[in-house]
Amino acid sequence: MTTVYIPGTWDLLHVGHVRALERASQLGDRLVVGVEADDLVVISKGRLPVVAEEHRREMVDALRVVDDAIIYYSHDYAITIDQVGADILIFSGDHEAPRHLAAVKHMKDTGRCTMYLPRTPGVSSTSIRNTL
Repeated sequence: MTTVYIPGTWDLLHVGHVRALERASQLGDRLVVGVEADDLVVISKGRLPVVAEEHRREMVDALRVVDDAIIYYSHDYAITIDQVGADILIFSGDHEAPRHLAAVKHMKDTGRCTMYLPRTPGVSSTSIRNTL
């Protein structure tokens, strides 16, 4: 069984999120989604999310392609990667954030792979926030 793990904020759930999760689910047998804790969102984005962490986790978990959704409390992704038994780590987006590099190295060092999925053009939680 191949376990795919994709971490993210998943604030203001939108079609880009759904498409990323659908693509990620096609890469393995089990999709585990990491939902960034509110405190980490403040560190990574400089603001609180609109939707609280437990509500974001519940919404993501309700999607048919998701087998499990968990809240993660550290940007040391290796901890969660190993806890969920991830064979494939997915980052959504076309950039490699500095905090991703240690996780990518961990996956490589342990014989597992990392993939980046492209964002859906024209759709983002930030643009939705700005429109509101």
